[in-house]
Amino acid sequence: MADKGKTFVARNSRFLKVGKYAKRVGAGAPVFLVVVLEYLATEVLELAGIAARNDKKTRIIPRHI
Repeated sequence: MADKGKTFVARNSRFLKVGKYAKRVGAGAPVFLVVVLEYLATEVLELAGIAARNDKKTRIIPRHI
């Protein structure tokens, strides 16, 4: 699992550099971006799961998001 995390950080690092968001990109910037994206995804999925449970469904559908 740690290897997947490294790949995601490296990919985000490359996107930050190629995307010309700044002249220089620090070493911690892509790591922080990955953590924030993971947190946001977790929150959205948790709320969607609660919405699905309220509808008495076991799967999350776009309406729940």
